[in-house]
Amino acid sequence: MRLDTDGRLTDQQGNPLLTAGGPVVVQGGAVEIQGDGTILVDGSNAGKLLIVEPNENGRLMKEGFGRYSAQGGVHAVDEAGTHVRQGSIEDANLDSMLSMVDLVTIQRAFAANIDALKAMDSVLGAVTNEVGKVG
Repeated sequence: MRLDTDGRLTDQQGNPLLTAGGPVVVQGGAVEIQGDGTILVDGSNAGKLLIVEPNENGRLMKEGFGRYSAQGGVHAVDEAGTHVRQGSIEDANLDSMLSMVDLVTIQRAFAANIDALKAMDSVLGAVTNEVGKVG
């Protein structure tokens, strides 16, 4: 997050972070976001992050840059099950390097199975051709 020229707290794309009263405006030095979403600026309360979820989970429209719009509207989340972590970056819940290793392993296993099937096919073809011959 960063401050824009108007003192609003924004994300990397310049979109303002919101509270129930609108954008978060910072007038001070030290910004802290607590686990419940409360924003403290120089130790005083500057609002609380607006955290919502869609009314209909399957009705999200991708807008880009990790943003989605809810086609069926939104509602506030249950605060007991939500925790904000300052300084953390949300990322995919997978490790790309391990996924690449898994992909290579699967590809090699597939190639080995193809070779085994080709060998079995040639053996079965030889058996079928040899049994069918009359001496």
